[in-house]
Amino acid sequence: MKMNSFTRAYDPSNGTFAATGDMTQYHLLGTATLLMNGKVLMAGGEADGGAASFAELYDPGTGTFAPTGNMITARNYHTATLLQDGTVLMAGGHNGGPVPGAGFDNTSSAELYDPETGTFQSTGSMATGRDNHAATLLSNGEVLIVGGYEYYPFGAGPRPQDGRLPSAELYVPSLLIPDQIVTDLEFNRTIVVAGSSFSANFSGSISRRRHFSMFASLVRAVANPPSS
Repeated sequence: MKMNSFTRAYDPSNGTFAATGDMTQYHLLGTATLLMNGKVLMAGGEADGGAASFAELYDPGTGTFAPTGNMITARNYHTATLLQDGTVLMAGGHNGGPVPGAGFDNTSSAELYDPETGTFQSTGSMATGRDNHAATLLSNGEVLIVGGYEYYPFGAGPRPQDGRLPSAELYVPSLLIPDQIVTDLEFNRTIVVAGSSFSANFSGSISRRRHFSMFASLVRAVANPPSS
């Protein structure tokens, strides 16, 4: 079967598709993740009959694809989840090792893509190898991983011929965003009316990986402005 690397961009304003730049590689069974900088991370998939580790970025401003750092582990049927700090969690997928007389296990490994450096780094592995699973970012910054297949039962030996998983697990980022990120907040008015503008001065240690929490704190403060 011939694989294609061409892409199309959809314009919701007129409901049409138009040709855009071609991918540098095809990504059958890979993932596409919209990053906070507006670019799209394409990672993994199928290559020459096996899982692939290559990744690339689509820039909608130029309509072109460009290579970025490769994943540490080749994988397909994996998940890619944008975390609150802007990194992307790549979890599981098919590329586990063959088990003699017992099929092929799926990988439990996971890694993080950092768009600032264009590189992947290892992170904690899942408790169970799985592919075709679901990964959902929770409001507290953790990622819920559910279901999937633990192995492919080709000659699975004594194991059941159905490798489906009913289990679930949580990924906890090493840096979870604290709720209280703004240590001091001052408004130029005591009453905030819908549609009006205001300014705020805040202090505290604010890093790139914490801007979502800062925003959430400001929203809470606007909803409950200090009394005069």
